[in-house]
Amino acid sequence: MINNGLPKAGLAEIRDSTDYELQEKGEIYFFYKPKAGVENAATKEDVQRLYIVLRPEEAEHRVEEKQSSDSGKEGKYKAKEEDIEFHKTHKIDQNAPHQLRPRGGDMEVEQEVEVRSVVTEDLQDYTVHGGLKITNEHMHRKFVPYKGVAEGGHGTERVEIGKKPLFRYMVMGRKHLPLPHHTSPFWGYVELVTTNPADIRKVLTDEDTESDTPAHGEKSNPIARPVGEGVYSLVRHHTATRTSTHLVYKLEHPGPHKKHEPQDALHIEPQASFVLQIKNPEQPGPAVSTGIGSKRRAYLPAHLQGKIGSRRFMPADPPDLLNYEGVEFILLSAHDDIDSELGNELRSHGHDPLTMEVPDLIEYLAVGPRHHKHLIRPLIEGQWA
Repeated sequence: MINNGLPKAGLAEIRDSTDYELQEKGEIYFFYKPKAGVENAATKEDVQRLYIVLRPEEAEHRVEEKQSSDSGKEGKYKAKEEDIEFHKTHKIDQNAPHQLRPRGGDMEVEQEVEVRSVVTEDLQDYTVHGGLKITNEHMHRKFVPYKGVAEGGHGTERVEIGKKPLFRYMVMGRKHLPLPHHTSPFWGYVELVTTNPADIRKVLTDEDTESDTPAHGEKSNPIARPVGEGVYSLVRHHTATRTSTHLVYKLEHPGPHKKHEPQDALHIEPQASFVLQIKNPEQPGPAVSTGIGSKRRAYLPAHLQGKIGSRRFMPADPPDLLNYEGVEFILLSAHDDIDSELGNELRSHGHDPLTMEVPDLIEYLAVGPRHHKHLIRPLIEGQWA
């Protein structure tokens, strides 16, 4: 990886500024997915959605709070892994009519089920009570049929930034970013927050069967194409009248001498600055515009919700506000000269154009034994795929 995608300058340099304070910095990735039925995108019209992945590497506060790993889509993936491990350990017949989900405690199901081919000694004695509960005095686990994810992030876990990976998978409501000097806010929401890189690969590849945008009543989840990689900072910006948070980034891939066909179409500039605001999850708003349902809205801890108070929007300060699935945000072009705003703080590291080096995370997420090398053409060559 290219020096982990991190800027060279430290936190102290930007803290000395009277106008800007660094809240967080790290790696930023842009992806798009073609529409269902489109094998390879050739124009913006072929694009289903635009995605942003943030991977913080350094933060103003060394420890950030995130949702519980048992909640939201992160919890769904974790439960699936537990299912697989449990079935392997206890040799449960995978052809049974329902997948049973470990949760600790007794075994519970929500409808009548048939349990068969349980060959583990612990589970040979079981009783069905009215088709509603299965108990076993030797078992101390709870099972519920898996029904997919229908909740946002909630609960609290602490993550030491830089010591443990943290990923935010964010969905943009439009197929492109705001243009410089664009005056309208662009909506988006946090789809997944996780410390497990495998979870990010699931949502970016066809390993996840759920689709962000079902077409004609059918679910489809095309493989995402990486279209930009670089470094970012979340910056607290002070003016005489207000304080705001800016998301500032610079691309490292594709390089300056490559084509930028998909990047130009999706308005992914080589560098950009956006005002980043968080929508109060307890205030009504046009959630339908970003495709997130009311059941998936985030439930922030009391101290974070208290910072928002009764306001409809507030700066992403602290960045912990982005660590909950279902959080909605808006991006607004900041009209800033990035070099003047941050100096060398966000200087990209460049790359050797002859080596065509691909960042490790992109290699891991988008190019595996099941996928084709051409999918990274938007990132490496600046061409559609």
